[in-house]
Amino acid sequence: MDPTTGFTLRAGQMKYVSRDARETHAILEVTAGGTFQEAEAAEVIVLDCSDSMNLPWTKLAQARKAGAAAIEALRDGVRFGLIAGNHEARMIYPEDERLVAATRETKDEAKQAVRRLTASGATSMGAWLRLADTLLAAHPDAVRHLVLLTDGRNLPAYRQDLNDALTRCRGRFDCHGLGLGDDYDPGELQRIVSALRGSAEAVQHDSDLARMAAELVRRSMSRRVPGVWIRIRTTRVARVSEVRQEFPAKADLTGLGRRIAPNVMSYSTGAWEQGETRHFHLRLRLDLAHLPPGEDVLAAQVAVADAEAGGHGEPVAVAGGHGEPVAILVHRTEDSALSSVLDPEVDHYLRHHELARATTAGWEAYNEGDGDLAARQWGRAVALAAGLGDRVQLEALERLVHVVGDPAEGMVRIRPDLQRRDISRSVFASHQPPRPPRAAAPGPSSDGVSGRICGRGHPSPPDARFCEECGYTWSGSA
Repeated sequence: MDPTTGFTLRAGQMKYVSRDARETHAILEVTAGGTFQEAEAAEVIVLDCSDSMNLPWTKLAQARKAGAAAIEALRDGVRFGLIAGNHEARMIYPEDERLVAATRETKDEAKQAVRRLTASGATSMGAWLRLADTLLAAHPDAVRHLVLLTDGRNLPAYRQDLNDALTRCRGRFDCHGLGLGDDYDPGELQRIVSALRGSAEAVQHDSDLARMAAELVRRSMSRRVPGVWIRIRTTRVARVSEVRQEFPAKADLTGLGRRIAPNVMSYSTGAWEQGETRHFHLRLRLDLAHLPPGEDVLAAQVAVADAEAGGHGEPVAVAGGHGEPVAILVHRTEDSALSSVLDPEVDHYLRHHELARATTAGWEAYNEGDGDLAARQWGRAVALAAGLGDRVQLEALERLVHVVGDPAEGMVRIRPDLQRRDISRSVFASHQPPRPPRAAAPGPSSDGVSGRICGRGHPSPPDARFCEECGYTWSGSA
């Protein structure tokens, strides 16, 4: 990594815990600063060519245009390849299983190959991911990225195959998806991109597909740091329970951790753009036997490490000095006014998790024909979006339901003219929360309603009557 490269690292944490606390939380804000050299890049583009792309035939025509636009967006020298996906995966360009350097000649040849695409067969996305992994694995030092365009859903017979492929591919490359048409499963596409540290978008108008595909490739080309790791060194009072990326898109990084010492874990965060900021949610399990009351105790130290040997290398420069870690502290207290209020940033992302769950649960109920349950779930999502002040998600939900009265009450009716593309848009938007307002210390969240935390340290939304993890009931709750 270039020695002039630097990262700023800040932690918003819940220092004060009750005497019975079992866990604590911190939000890590990491920003890629300094100066970056242009990195080697490897790009794979997968175009769904299953039979559903013929219905209507214009979808395949738009996919050909999108493939050509994505190819044209590649900068010279980038290694690239195109895959056609149905019940198997086959190379569109080049013909053999390898990536080639982007030049005027190779890009023109690739576009000619895309124009000859036809559609047939079923859908097995696991096969697509495995071939993409094979191509990208030959370029371990590059910024490795996959653009996945699909209009269908994985057949049930291939479900385990997809699960196995996601297990194999996690942490090896990043993936962003585009959902085309009305027949794909937004929950399934979201699961794929979340596992592969990416995000998904719903194509509202087929004619937008080429522009959106090209934009995904351009964004990938702007990533200049192939690999960055969050390194967490715990003390005897804590161990890592969970690490999640929260912003700009949700991704569970817990399974991407590598143990590099008995008390040190490194978590892969993928490739970064210069100036990019991300937020990570760190959840620590506490050991009460080693947590004395009434004093600040070091629970963990967090640093940003480069990609060398999977995060084994020296921490990169961060604000305050080369490789200087950020301390995560805990303080056992009898003062419930300190221990029972969530940190505003933790609260913000906790409620966005509830929002994403409610939005997706509404889609699942609607897809099963249970309109009443769908309305309840989407009503819950509307109330959460209103409380968070998330106008983007609220507007997406209002394409699904008519809001009756105050949105904060969550009373809704499903629109009779509901479009499936609008459902997909809402599901994807719920997994891309806005940044929370910065707060210097624990206190109420931006809308004046703070979350709750039980005596054992489990966070809950502000209107929770009981803790779903341990069953604790707050005084005055029904």
